[in-house]
Amino acid sequence: MKFLLQIIAFSVLPFLVACEGNTDYSWVVKNDSSQNISVQGIGLVMLDTINETLAPNAEAEVGVFSQRGGNATEQDPDNYLGDVLITNADGDTATKHFLIQSNWTSEIEERSKIPSDYQHRYQFTITDSDF
Repeated sequence: MKFLLQIIAFSVLPFLVACEGNTDYSWVVKNDSSQNISVQGIGLVMLDTINETLAPNAEAEVGVFSQRGGNATEQDPDNYLGDVLITNADGDTATKHFLIQSNWTSEIEERSKIPSDYQHRYQFTITDSDF
């Protein structure tokens, strides 16, 4: 029986090594300001419309994308998101630029080595001083 299990394990191993893996990306806007904010724009990859209203201390996903193959490299939001307009309840426009990578915090988690599987989460935080 032990020999049979070893044969099965070695037979399955090439298929596991050949798996391509996956990378999931999500872009989130977090409202740390004292007012409701409006986030409007378009995603470049899926051409999704972004139309969110966020209360103080709320967050919303404004972009989600998956690709085949594991990728640990930090991504530039400019490659995935189009122009986005963020305004507060007073009608002021955010001065913090949405498409500059340094304005985002990133978390990249390796979920699996074989096959290579990663989860990227990028967060853009808005505060009162951004208006």
